[in-house]
Formats: sequence, structure tokens, C-alpha cells
Amino acid sequence: MNSSTDPEKIEPSSFGSRMLDCLKRIFRAQGLKYTDVATLLGVNEKSVKRYMNGRGLSVVVLEKLCAAGGLTLPELSMLASADKAQPAWTTNTQEDALAADPPMAIVFGLLSSGWNVANLIADGLCDETRLIGILAQLDRLGVISLYPGNRFILRARVRRQDECSERLRKVMVAAGARVVQSAAFASPDTPWQLNYARLGPASLTRAMKRMQDLLDDVVELSRQDMELRGDQMKWYAFCTLIRQHEPLGLTLMNSEPDQATARRSTSRVR
Repeated sequence: MNSSTDPEKIEPSSFGSRMLDCLKRIFRAQGLKYTDVATLLGVNEKSVKRYMNGRGLSVVVLEKLCAAGGLTLPELSMLASADKAQPAWTTNTQEDALAADPPMAIVFGLLSSGWNVANLIADGLCDETRLIGILAQLDRLGVISLYPGNRFILRARVRRQDECSERLRKVMVAAGARVVQSAAFASPDTPWQLNYARLGPASLTRAMKRMQDLLDDVVELSRQDMELRGDQMKWYAFCTLIRQHEPLGLTLMNSEPDQATARRSTSRVR
């Protein structure tokens, strides 16, 4: 349905808008800029920007935009329809399969964080032949739906560590332990912070939510840097931890009060 204020513009909530959003992601995944699309369509870049903003679109134009991205209009419609559905949580069976195949688990983790096939290949994380095989495995496992041109839709997301299968939890715990054990805490290149807090159940829940928000922010930052290349781009491990632990020295402060008082008295006399 067209907007009453601009009859040529597609409404943001419409299916046509979802199709354009899907097409934008396809262009980004293939490294296509609007200038490239304009050249393929034989128009200027300004016209492509208008089309991608939902202005002046016709079926013929949309078909040409699809062709520039290497797919047909029915394929784009199918992707946009599937993209609307929210991913489910992985099952024990799916998580056990991921735990048994680390390369597949890593690829799925990256795909869940916003990576696409082109990025994985460009970063040298996996060669195309091996990656296509892994995508087919993930499709058979039911955690993604694979479409022509190695396009995909996420069908599932891995549950939290405290909720996932025991087998996958062991893999996550081992990975986390390796990160912590190998960290050079004394190095200025290893930024970390430590604090103690006495919290009730509600505050602990809020603290855990903020931890998750931080990790979500890091994932978004990674998406923003997805196309960057060069020596400055490096992998980092982000590990957050909350555990019951008394502050160092707290037991000493609360023990032997007579001796502590005696030491303070002796100090005042001096």
C-alpha cells in the first residue's frame, strides 16, 4: 500500500520494503555499491538510491535490481518472506551436532553474528569449496535455509550456555577456559577490569543483562567493521564473568578483631 503523503514511496512496514532490505543485504554481501548497480542497470547512481529507498519502483525495475544481485524476483520474494520469521532456539540434537564438528560450529557462530559467505572467504577463514559443504550441512541440520547463490536465512540461534546441551556446553567451557588461561593480564595489550559488589537477586539479574547487552554491542561493532581489511583488523576474545567470590582480604578484615585493634593502638602510640 502506498503512503498517503508520497504515492510513489513504498511504506516501511510493507512487504516491498522487506524485499528492498533483503536486496540491500545481498548487494553488501557481494560487495556491490550503488555505483556498480547503476552501471549494470545503465542509469545514474541517484536513480538507484531512489529505487532502493522505495521511490519510483516498478516490477521491471525491481527485476533489473534482482538481476544485478544475481537472483530472480521470485527468489527475492521467497527470501523476504523467510526473513520475516524470527529464528527459533537450537535443539539438543542440533547443538550436539555443532559440538561434534568445530568448523561447522564456528561458521554457524559467525553467520549468526552477521557474517556472510563473501566475508568468510575474503578473510581467508574458509575456502569456497569447504564453505559450501558446511553451508549444506547447516541446511540439513535445520539451522539455516540455503538458497541459490549461497544465500541463506538463519533458522535457529544457539541457546545460552546455561541452557544448551551438555555436549555443547563442555565445548564452550573449554573455549572460555583457554581464553582466560592464556591471557597475559599484566600486559597493557590485555585490557581487563575487576571489581567486587554485594548484590541481591534483582541486581544480579540486571548485571547479567548488562553483560549480555555489552556482548550484543560488540557484535554490532563487528558488523560495522565487516568490510574493513588490513593489518589493523585483528580477532579479539570478549569474555564476561560473574561468580561468587569474596573480596581479597575481606576474611582477614573480619577475623582476629583483637589483634587488629592491638595493631591500630600500637600505631597510634608511635
